[in-house]
Amino acid sequence: MSQRFPDVNATFVDQFSELHRVGYRAAYAVLGRRADAEDCAQEALARALVRWSRVHSYAPAWVARVTTNLALDRTRQTNKTSPSSASTLAEPADRHDPVADRRRDLVTAMRALPRRQREAVALRYLADLPESQTASAMGCSVGAVKSNTAKGLQRLRLDLGPRWAWED
Repeated sequence: MSQRFPDVNATFVDQFSELHRVGYRAAYAVLGRRADAEDCAQEALARALVRWSRVHSYAPAWVARVTTNLALDRTRQTNKTSPSSASTLAEPADRHDPVADRRRDLVTAMRALPRRQREAVALRYLADLPESQTASAMGCSVGAVKSNTAKGLQRLRLDLGPRWAWED
């Protein structure tokens, strides 16, 4: 976790590269498609710029949270418009892609989590933010982040099964 803590006097331009990296990584972890992840990261950065005076002190966490939500929304929209949600995250529909299958399983399991647990897990593990920045983004204590993360991970392990992380 090489996150640097934001300088409250830094401008949006000063932090743009770091914020883009955080947003892109979070979106790509959910979507698995570069173009869609880029779109979500850009949308989150545009929203951050508009709200910069309010979010600059916790901008990486805020961008990660917004980007993750945008990515999850995009998967919901894709699944609603597509008659076959099984092929929405996989590149070609005729090819079995185990990575796309696993990503789809993870997105489904993440959606099933309560909102606070989903936010904590996404910010800590998809966006790779430290507990303090996650707490700032969620508006709660570090203890609440730890609790929500632990409960969320426990639920994901139950939903995804014990061998999910090690299957080929």
